[in-house]
Amino acid sequence: MLIGRSEKCLLEPPKCFPNLDSFVGNKHPRSVDACQSFYWGKTKAVHMNVLVVDDSRVTRKIVVRELELLGIKQVDEAVDGVEAWRLFRQAPYDCVITDWNMPNMNGLDLLESIRVMDSEVPVLMITTESEKEKVIQALQSGVTDYLLKPFDEAELHQKIAKYALDFGHSPVSH
Repeated sequence: MLIGRSEKCLLEPPKCFPNLDSFVGNKHPRSVDACQSFYWGKTKAVHMNVLVVDDSRVTRKIVVRELELLGIKQVDEAVDGVEAWRLFRQAPYDCVITDWNMPNMNGLDLLESIRVMDSEVPVLMITTESEKEKVIQALQSGVTDYLLKPFDEAELHQKIAKYALDFGHSPVSH
């Protein structure tokens, strides 16, 4: 639930946010909006196009909610790799967040298709595939980051925020 997630965010602030020096004593913001404003200043929009790919509607909604908490509103969703590949070729994306196990085209095949295009877009794989060989296979295929299901929403939030900052995206006003 958002309230619990928000409270966790306040108790254990993500290390990737730039304004942590302002996090003094127990003066924590007390709401999701205050948490966003605290980290990002008074701005709430990050101009970043993200493609979220998962056959689970629930997982897609969780990921989209975390993106929205970071101020990322330009999000497309796909239910499998085939739909994602079609979308990826039609529009520029700054980040792709994909599941591995999906019907029609899995996340690894999607990742390899993206890399064959010489695209260096960050690809975060969220999956149940935890065997060492699978992780190595994803890394060799060019995955940028890996997150195991079930995942902690705060960890997902941190990873997404890292890519928003690492790849030169900064919050901007509406």
